[in-house]
Amino acid sequence: MRKRNGIFFALKFILTKFPGYFAATFLYHLGMECGSAVHNVWVYYLVIGILASGQHAERLLLVVLGLCGYAAVTGRYFAWYEEKYKPLQEERLSSFVKSEVLERAAHLDLEVYDDPAFYNETILNLDSAHEKLSAVLHLCMQILGSVSAILLSLAAYIKIGMAYFFILLIFVAVSLFLSRKIAAGQFARKEGLTPWERKMAYFSRLLTQRSSAQDIRLTGVAQVFRRHYEDAAAHMKKAVRKEKTPLALMGFLQNYVIERLILNFGAMAWLAYAAMAAHTIGLTEFVTAFKGVNTIADALDQIFGRYVGKLQEYRLFIGRFREFLFLQGKQEGEREAGNLPVSPQIRLDDVVFCYPGSHKPVIDHLSLCMEQGKRVAVVGRNGAGKSTLVKLLLGLYAPQSGTIFMNGKPADQDFLREYGKHCGILFQQYNLYACSVAHNIALDMEYDPEKVELSLEACGFYQYGAFLPDGIRTEVTKEFDAEGIQLSGGGKQLLASARLYVTRRPFFILDEPSAAMDPRMEREMNRRIWKLTEGITTVIISHRLSMTKNVDQIFYLEDGKIAESGTHEQLCAMGGRYAALWRAQTEKYQDRREKDQTAK
Repeated sequence: MRKRNGIFFALKFILTKFPGYFAATFLYHLGMECGSAVHNVWVYYLVIGILASGQHAERLLLVVLGLCGYAAVTGRYFAWYEEKYKPLQEERLSSFVKSEVLERAAHLDLEVYDDPAFYNETILNLDSAHEKLSAVLHLCMQILGSVSAILLSLAAYIKIGMAYFFILLIFVAVSLFLSRKIAAGQFARKEGLTPWERKMAYFSRLLTQRSSAQDIRLTGVAQVFRRHYEDAAAHMKKAVRKEKTPLALMGFLQNYVIERLILNFGAMAWLAYAAMAAHTIGLTEFVTAFKGVNTIADALDQIFGRYVGKLQEYRLFIGRFREFLFLQGKQEGEREAGNLPVSPQIRLDDVVFCYPGSHKPVIDHLSLCMEQGKRVAVVGRNGAGKSTLVKLLLGLYAPQSGTIFMNGKPADQDFLREYGKHCGILFQQYNLYACSVAHNIALDMEYDPEKVELSLEACGFYQYGAFLPDGIRTEVTKEFDAEGIQLSGGGKQLLASARLYVTRRPFFILDEPSAAMDPRMEREMNRRIWKLTEGITTVIISHRLSMTKNVDQIFYLEDGKIAESGTHEQLCAMGGRYAALWRAQTEKYQDRREKDQTAK
């Protein structure tokens, strides 16, 4: 997409969705900007012309009455637009754009968040997208209104001579060209500051957030935050100083040479000469053209001093907003859970995946088969590619090459992502939200209270000892409710695991499901999960081999490849990497037991 499409897209967007707002805004700014030309140029032309020619007073009265009528109509319209129409339309635009953004954001590929440039320049600014769209509309209409005012004022020079009219047009065009170059340079500088502004905001926020307050008070990390903040501020100062001379020179040429010296003082001096010395123009033409110069200068100052610079500032963002709206492409209809394959066979054939911006494969020509209805464990050291494999199975990323099959049929990213919405998934880095227990479990506004209660019972949350003062409507955290519950790491993981039980699941993926639990809670959770997943294809990612030793098949992943595979007994007998990891964990557990017995 070309950058220049941003402004045209914004205008087309509003014209298509809110044509009345578009038209009313155009009339508002046309009347507002052209009013000065009507009052300051043509009213003077008519009044002075009548007085100079000695015409009857009735004609002057008609001009005054016409002017009063014009002022009454436009004033009434301006008041209606500003007080009633514009606030209502901006609220409608805000609601519509936010709805569109939320709809698209819910389906974004994760690659978007992996691109720091796109994240900095678009994702972080989507909350203000409606404001920028509205601002672009008003700026464009203000520019059109000001250009109309300039043309109305320049028309006064036709009375004097076409040659002078075209000379002024040439200087106006040069001023417009310089303004565009200045705005482009200012925008490029602003764009270069964005990453540093974000970094400053991040470390400033860390110094005041509750989540980092404990570390700040117990360690010297505040100095680290301040140092990063100061470094970002220093980079911003350096960027501001860079290449400012060309911008200053162009600004001088536009503001002082063309606008003030030529279009303002030069035009006025020529008018004075033509009227007083050369006697080539009369009093009426002199006053009209003189007032026209002031109107033109004011309009140019508004266009180049305010409107064009702001418009250039929003131009690239609107282009990125357009790109954001079309990121997702065609959406497939939701599938019913009953029509999805239950307990499928999943096979990967020569799958390769690299994260955006990297050429090193995280999954490197991986081929494996997870049999139908079996429990499969994927183990390995940190960075082996286990969690990335899970993201590929859920359609959160698409492999660069290779194919994922489900029940023997190729499963593309759209199908896997849709399928993943109905699967039982528990990530190591799960999220709980500042809303009710029920919404945290159902992850939906519509839910069956009885099923939510049963899921809490089934996962062992009530046995954990948590008290819910308002039942399943109790708020999680005290973010918005002083009566909200605060849970330990194990309690949070239990609450997150309740999501597995709230509805029937055709497939399970468990990524370190008991990482935050003590051995007793872990053992109890494993027992419940084993019962839940019986006969259903299940993928388990875990560093704790106590959970994986009873699965049907184990894949030991290393550098994105299968290093070993087999059952627990087979791999231990091989004496390879899995066996070494098993020995290390069992020896550690045995040492701990011996220390506990000695202490007793």
